Amino acid sequence: MKGKSVKAVSNLYLDRNLPPVRITKGTVYNVEEVVENCIILNTDDGPSFLVDMSTFERVFEVVI
Repeated sequence: MKGKSVKAVSNLYLDRNLPPVRITKGTVYNVEEVVENCIILNTDDGPSFLVDMSTFERVFEVVI
């Protein structure tokens, strides 16, 4: 999945990340890396952040 893009299907606030990350519905993110039970996402103009697999499956869909 590395190198793919995903789109948020709902809003989410990840306060466990430092700094906290606000995910806005409709925003497209790049999949930077897949690690054990987590996905690292980023945008072209923002920092990378970590999302656990269950949250990822609930909040994101693959952009084709």
